[in-house]
Formats: sequence, C-alpha cells, structure tokens
Amino acid sequence: MSGGIGNTTEIYREAWLRHGPGPEALHYTPEGHQRRLDRLCDILPVAPTALKVLDFGCGMGDLYPLLKGRRPDTVFDYHGIDLVPEFIAHARGAHAQAHFECGNALDGGIEGRFDYVFASGLFNKAVDPGLLKKAIAWCFDHCDAGVAFDFISKNANYFVDDMLYYDPVDITSWLIAEVSPKFSLHHHFYGANVSVFVYR
Repeated sequence: MSGGIGNTTEIYREAWLRHGPGPEALHYTPEGHQRRLDRLCDILPVAPTALKVLDFGCGMGDLYPLLKGRRPDTVFDYHGIDLVPEFIAHARGAHAQAHFECGNALDGGIEGRFDYVFASGLFNKAVDPGLLKKAIAWCFDHCDAGVAFDFISKNANYFVDDMLYYDPVDITSWLIAEVSPKFSLHHHFYGANVSVFVYR
C-alpha cells in the first residue's frame, strides 16, 4: 500500500482481535489515549459555532465525542478515515451523526477541505518513519485553519523496539522550511509525547 502505510492495517487488526473495541486495540492505555486526544483538542478556537474537521487515522472515532464535550456550543461536521475495517464498522455504530470512511487518505480515500485536521497516534508504530512528513503535508494542504498531531520524542528515557521516535528539532526545521512557520510544539506533555499545532 502506498503512502508509507506498509502493514499498519494488520498490526491494528491483530490488536482488535486480541482486545476488541477500546484503547488497547490502538496499542494505548485508556489514560494515555485520553490524554493525547484531549491535548490535541486545545487547538480549537473558542468562538466558532460550526467546524468541519477530519480525524486522519480515526481509529474508533473516540475524538468525536471529546470534541463535542469540549465545545458543546459548536456543531461539528466530523469526518474520520482509517485503514482498519473493524475500527470503522465500530465507529459507524457508535457515532451515527459522524461520517466515517475506510481507506487511505494519501491515496485519495477522502476528498474536500476541512477547518481542522487531527492525527493522533498515527506515527507511533515502526512501519515507515517517512509517513509523518507525508501525512502532515497532506493534512495541511487540506485544512483552512490548522492541523493538530502528536508523536513520540526521541528524547525519551526508555524505548520500545516496535515504536517510532522522532527528533523534535528535525520536525521543527521541516515545518518552518516546508509547511508553515506558524506552529506551537509541546514537548513531553505526557511522558515522551509531543503535540504540535500548525496554523494557516
């Protein structure tokens, strides 16, 4: 599969078969999953009453109810896309008002523009270290306001063999040179996790 995806689908399908629906199928603890998503929601503006958002690598759509809880006065036109059919089937059943697609956004799996694009946990598994830059460049090209994403810093105090770790200095330099100089980076907000908000 193109776009640097590799065998990501099988990695998560195996976890789904072991754990069923829940953060464990995403290789997360419940607390870690909640903390990462909650942090990315900080990119939301206070005033708008309607926002169109894309959840790139949406898993089971857990971001959708969190967005509504954080901004109960905002109407969210939420779109999620993920490679794992089981995740999408569960998300459609759990969140009937949201829109979900099973596919690869980098291969044209979803079209249109969005106010904000979110990508949480998408770059953690050791499949292709080049995926982060490919995906975030695509996300920025399809947003009108901003992109929120996270990754694991190489400045961690422990390492796991099947996880990917990124250099925040490299990511910062790349954003300035090729994406946007308007961004904020929050290093080690939860363990070695880094959240990044990139703005138009």
